[in-house]
Amino acid sequence: MAFDDTATVSGSVVAIENGADEVGAKSCVVTVRPTLSGVSSVTETQTGRNLFDISTTTNGQINGTNGAYYVNANWQASDFFSVHGADLTLSWDTDSSNYYQVNLAFYDSEKHYVDGSNNTFANIYSKTFTIPSGAVYCRASWSISVGGSPAPRNNIRINLGSTDGGYTPYTTPTHYTSTIGRTIYGGTTDIVNGEGQETHAKMTFTGATDETWNWGESGGKYRVFAQLMNAKTDTNTFVSNLITPAPSASGYPDIGTGWINNNGRIVIGVDSSITSASDWKAYLSNNNMEIAYELADEYKTDFTSTGQEIPTRLGYNAFWSEQGDTELTYYKSGYGFTSVTVHKETPDGEPVVHTVKFHRIVYGGQADVVRGIGQNAINTIQVKNLNWTYYTAGTNPIFYAINVPNMKTYGRGDMPNIAIDGYTTRTAHSRSNLSTNMANMECSAIENVQTIAFRNDTYTSVSDMLSAMGDIVIGYEMDEYETFTFQPISMETDEGENTLFANEGDSAITYRKAVD
Repeated sequence: MAFDDTATVSGSVVAIENGADEVGAKSCVVTVRPTLSGVSSVTETQTGRNLFDISTTTNGQINGTNGAYYVNANWQASDFFSVHGADLTLSWDTDSSNYYQVNLAFYDSEKHYVDGSNNTFANIYSKTFTIPSGAVYCRASWSISVGGSPAPRNNIRINLGSTDGGYTPYTTPTHYTSTIGRTIYGGTTDIVNGEGQETHAKMTFTGATDETWNWGESGGKYRVFAQLMNAKTDTNTFVSNLITPAPSASGYPDIGTGWINNNGRIVIGVDSSITSASDWKAYLSNNNMEIAYELADEYKTDFTSTGQEIPTRLGYNAFWSEQGDTELTYYKSGYGFTSVTVHKETPDGEPVVHTVKFHRIVYGGQADVVRGIGQNAINTIQVKNLNWTYYTAGTNPIFYAINVPNMKTYGRGDMPNIAIDGYTTRTAHSRSNLSTNMANMECSAIENVQTIAFRNDTYTSVSDMLSAMGDIVIGYEMDEYETFTFQPISMETDEGENTLFANEGDSAITYRKAVD
């Protein structure tokens, strides 16, 4: 067994090529960007590779210079489709027309025109477009007849990103919304596991008497500043309705810019009309200033919400959230069992095949496909999540981890059900015996305790080992198996001889016998 079964991708749009079919993601963390409006729920969108739904096309033309739509029998136009990230790529097959008449327009969240272009193709079949700032939707159109002659565009596809991944059928986007039970102005939330952290706060300055502002001037530049008692220092990662964070911190910022300095003060550059703190407070009384700013670590607050499953699809999956970047940890295809396939054959009838999906990964155990109940026998854990000791008292130093959670124990001479990628498993024994007799790149269990041991002569300390192996996963048999449920199937026996078997392992069948 090898247990490099998960992978993590992160960014404004994350894509996976090898997701296990209908298996829930391990985690899906959205980093909510600082916002003045606040966020009380977070939505993650899942799509396939191709964003273009050909069933929504109409005979019409999009004007890329203003976003307008016109009826035109010689053109086809897409409906609005969502975009996210930096780029999108429009393509079709190379056995098609490469005529230049292709128009593209981008729109904001209210479907108001943002940017676009006309006649974007010439002697090419694929082109990447930069998604402009503020764009949420896009429409594309292309000519299908030129001078009375057909101009076919076969297998049109629109992919997020800068490459043409080839044609795949359109799949309807799926949206997963997590209600986080509070309003946050920046932070993280794991839609799958329900774990989150509020990292930002919002403050409104109105020029009230209880606000303490200071004013200063140097070299013809002016500033105002106020103390924020709970702010993270030396940062410009805040948002405001009146000022723009400066790219770097100097003593006197440019007019209309600001930052939070190393003393936890918000510092703002103002013009020469502001000659005192009183002037600035008078200005604020008519122009309230809202800011959302990062909290110092000791003021950040953890919270929990109700998690939900986000299943991956076999093959390509794309995920993104309008609220911020995504970090997705998923189970890869080809590891463990995500389903079982049961066959029934009789001498006179056609074979019957049933596929039962678990919607999770199982590394060993059993599944009653008729009752819909299973037991997973194998647990997986990353090396970095165990408490390791480097034992040097024997002939050959070994690493061992005690108190492995829910691990089955083994007696002397038993062959433990333990797997580390690249290691050979050997029989269990005492710590001193393993340190003397275990070969390099072997793993085992210490007898009668929940302890995993392995030898690797490359490493000479726990820190060296964890630096190299921290994310590697160990698989081991559990002392108490994990029960899970799934959608059962109905299986009927035919009169006479029935042969039943499963691709994934041995079968035990309980059936009612015919009465003579």
